[in-house]
Amino acid sequence: MKLEILSRKLLHSLDPAKITLPTEEQLSYPEKVLQFGTGAFLRAFVEDFIDRANRIGKFKGRVVMVGSTGSARTELLKKQEGLYTLRVEGICQGEAVVENRVISSISRVLSAQDEWDQVLACVRNPALNLIVSNTTEAGIRLQKENIYTHLPVSFPGKLTACLWERYKAFDGEEGMTILPCELVVNNGTLLKSMVIEQARFNHLEEGFFEWLREKVSFRNTLVDRIVPGTPDSIKKEAVWKELGYQDEMLNVAEVYRLWAIEGSESLSDKFPFLAVDPGIILQGDISSFRERKLRILNGGHTISVAVGFLAHLKTVSDCLEDALISEFISTVILNEIVPALENEEADFALEVLDRFRNPHLNHHLLSIALQYSSKMESRNAETFFKYFAKFQRVPSLMTLGFAAFMYFMRVKPCEVGFMGCYQGVEYEVEDQNAKYFSDFWKDASLSSTEELRAVLAKFFEESPFWKVNFNAIPNFSDSVAEFLIKVDQLGVRKLIELELTKLKGS
Repeated sequence: MKLEILSRKLLHSLDPAKITLPTEEQLSYPEKVLQFGTGAFLRAFVEDFIDRANRIGKFKGRVVMVGSTGSARTELLKKQEGLYTLRVEGICQGEAVVENRVISSISRVLSAQDEWDQVLACVRNPALNLIVSNTTEAGIRLQKENIYTHLPVSFPGKLTACLWERYKAFDGEEGMTILPCELVVNNGTLLKSMVIEQARFNHLEEGFFEWLREKVSFRNTLVDRIVPGTPDSIKKEAVWKELGYQDEMLNVAEVYRLWAIEGSESLSDKFPFLAVDPGIILQGDISSFRERKLRILNGGHTISVAVGFLAHLKTVSDCLEDALISEFISTVILNEIVPALENEEADFALEVLDRFRNPHLNHHLLSIALQYSSKMESRNAETFFKYFAKFQRVPSLMTLGFAAFMYFMRVKPCEVGFMGCYQGVEYEVEDQNAKYFSDFWKDASLSSTEELRAVLAKFFEESPFWKVNFNAIPNFSDSVAEFLIKVDQLGVRKLIELELTKLKGS
């Protein structure tokens, strides 16, 4: 028997004993939030917080979600009338948790490419006074462009156009709050500077800049939740059968959640959903939350992705169940990343490793590798410098992880983008900097350490996406070159065995 697709009409026939369902009132709340990004993370994070608040009548608002294009995801969300299931799985206070909830905090989904006029109409709504985003680390990039004559390509360009539209619509009276969720240090401050640059490039009137200063609040934030997203087909169909309906947008997340927002608790007076969950923290300085999460959790993920993939594993859970790769991950986090930080966070690191071991979270390595180079730069680059400054040597396992990343990025252009191939297994690489790596590997040879070191040094010096120059770390290029050749000759497993043995003997 074929299951029906999740829809508003279907809600009345579902079993509330199996799943928490929205009320009719929740489905009619007005639009109060504009969101750039339709991905699994935001749907398990912002939409979750708002849904929780709406259920107890504390926000009474919904989200207009904006995708860059009319993607398959956008179309599926439209087909399901913005509804989807969030399945939370994990351990809370020693007890196993499995929670299913139909999220109803999305009012509609728009394609920026096809429905830009409707996006602009949203900011002319006085009740809609919050913009959130997650366009990945690659999304917060300045690209000076004309916001008058066509749809801006970049997210800062789109945001500038929206703010200009709101300024004009209300003669500079109605303000806006911006909460970016991208994992970039000082994301709000950085985004504001790009909006100002974009506005200057477009010669916007002086009153707009005054309005930005006085009426538009850009907040720095830090987000933390592991969200594997849609499960594999076997688990997905099992959940469908359990719940009694088909949901192509089924989303899976861990129990843990943290949204640290720079600002006073008065912000929750304006946006009550910020006060209903202990996972949301409002305080003047969030740098400690940001640093430990970015370096340990995200950095630990990123430095290990290619290692796990080249060891023929598919998910983070696979990596933690594999004795050798698990030892690599725990050692690189506890012995290299944590000691490099100003405030050693061993307890947080141990908690992170427990979260990685959550057997319910099949977090696919290739999903984490989306925009891999931007993640490596923002999450790990500074840690290399901090470690060297403290210990006057390169961190060996982190450097091995970096070499595995370079090997993973051994890509060639194809019809739809860039593809990599390792031991006969092809994989797609979605990375805005993939061409630079493709060009690098045209020049690089794995037969000579000295030649490879020289090509690496040139790559670090000339590739524009690196915000740091790795050549400033003595012996870094040499170490990466040596590890790259060993990965090619020995394979990543044998190389890790040798390095861990060496570290135990030192």
